[in-house]
Amino acid sequence: VNKTCGLHIHLDMRHRDVNQCYIKLVRAQKLLFAMVPDFRAKNQYCQRVPNGDMPEASRSANGSERYLAINHHAYAKHRTLEIRLHSGTVEAVKINNWIALLLKIINGPIMPRFPSTLKTVCSRLNIDYALSKYIENRIKKFNKTHPIPFIDGYAKKKKQLPVDLNNDPF
Repeated sequence: VNKTCGLHIHLDMRHRDVNQCYIKLVRAQKLLFAMVPDFRAKNQYCQRVPNGDMPEASRSANGSERYLAINHHAYAKHRTLEIRLHSGTVEAVKINNWIALLLKIINGPIMPRFPSTLKTVCSRLNIDYALSKYIENRIKKFNKTHPIPFIDGYAKKKKQLPVDLNNDPF
């Protein structure tokens, strides 16, 4: 696994309202992008999706542009939404936590605006402490040079050492 790899998760939409799930994921992009390294966030194969409803054409036709962080074109072929944002990994903890967060987002309530603090995100999506710490650590690890979005004192305000997620570069 290297910087050219990505982790792509297909979320089954056969028994879900695909448009609502799509909207929830698009609104959660700020959080999701804050949790990945810059080389992934700025990658041409997982571009940020503009806000809005899922394009109608994606429900029935094959789309040529699939290189979005939230690939709605996968729905026509697989009846899934493909999330292409996470960097490549074979570590089960990272994969399981990423999937758990994506499921919390699509199973959570539809909100006019996605919360701007981790505390509110965790409360509204019913995220447990272990997953919230994972999210917080990912944000801290990958947002060292600019203000950290979402971190609002959710963890007690202490001087913390830099987070080391198994010495993994991504």
